[in-house]
Amino acid sequence: MSKVTAEQIAKWKEQYGSVFQLKLDSGEIAYVRQPTTQEIEYASANLMQGKTYTFGITLFKTCQIGGDQIDAKQEAKMRGIAQQMTSIIEVTAVEVEKL
Repeated sequence: MSKVTAEQIAKWKEQYGSVFQLKLDSGEIAYVRQPTTQEIEYASANLMQGKTYTFGITLFKTCQIGGDQIDAKQEAKMRGIAQQMTSIIEVTAVEVEKL
């Protein structure tokens, strides 16, 4: 298991802004950063093909900045990670008002 210090997390936050920790039930931990719009658009090509898990896995592989290296061949772990990756995409609420 990879150990990450509070100092390292603080550096990541300075460098990337938002940082998220993914904890697997196996005890493995991965740290990911907020994806850029360009990275989301790149991964979104998978969504258009109905590949929702591939979308999340692509974001994970792109945005992982530290922690344990999760074996991509362990599909159950990757599916769990893929489901959580969409929750790290931050958006701002915007209201539209017709004038």
